[in-house]
Amino acid sequence: VGVMKGTIGTNTYLFSLFPKKISSKIKPVKLSREVKVRLKWIQHYQKTRNISKTCRYYGISRTTFYKWYKRYQKEGIEGLYDRPRTPKNKRKPTVRNKYQQIIIKVRKKHPTWSKEKIAKYLEVEKGIKVSPSTVYRVLKRTKLIERIKAKRIERKRNRNINKKRIGKGLKATFPGEVVQIDVKHLPQKGKTYYQFTSIDKSMI
Repeated sequence: VGVMKGTIGTNTYLFSLFPKKISSKIKPVKLSREVKVRLKWIQHYQKTRNISKTCRYYGISRTTFYKWYKRYQKEGIEGLYDRPRTPKNKRKPTVRNKYQQIIIKVRKKHPTWSKEKIAKYLEVEKGIKVSPSTVYRVLKRTKLIERIKAKRIERKRNRNINKKRIGKGLKATFPGEVVQIDVKHLPQKGKTYYQFTSIDKSMI
C-alpha cells in the first residue's frame, strides 16, 4: 500500500498500489478533514524533526501528538481516523431473569425496604447473593425505586390499625390517663429508623 500526500492546504488522497488491470478499477479515497489535519502534524514533524515546535505551531499538546503519531506508525493512515467510542464488549446484566423477578416480588411485598435490606433478605432467606447496587439497578429499571408514596400509604395504614383516636370533648383528669403516640419513619443511608412521639393530653 502506498500513500501519495498532497501539498498542505490542498486535498489529500490515498491510493493503493495494485497491478494495472486492478488499479484501473479502484477509485481514490478522499480523506476526512480530521485525518488531513493530523497528517499535517506528522508531516510538519517529519520536516522539522522537532516535536515541541510542531506542537506550538499547531497549538496541540505533546500528549495529543504522541497519541496520533504512534497510531500512524502502527497503522498508517487508518490509525488517524477516530475510533468508535462504544465498547466492543458491552457489559451483560449480572442478574438472571429469575433473580430479577424475585427482587421485584420482595419489593412489592415490602415497599419500604432499602436495597441493603432486600439484598440481605435474599441472601439469608433465599440463598441468593446479590449486591445492594444490583438490587438498586433492578428497582430503577422496573421503576420501583420511588419509596415516598409507599411510605405514606404504609404509615396511614398503620395509623388506622394501631392508633386509637381520642373523641371530641374527651379530657384527661390526671397525668397519663390519655396519651397520644405517633410513629415517624426516618430513612437514613439505606436504613429506616422509627421515632416515637408521645403527648400527654393532661398537659394540653
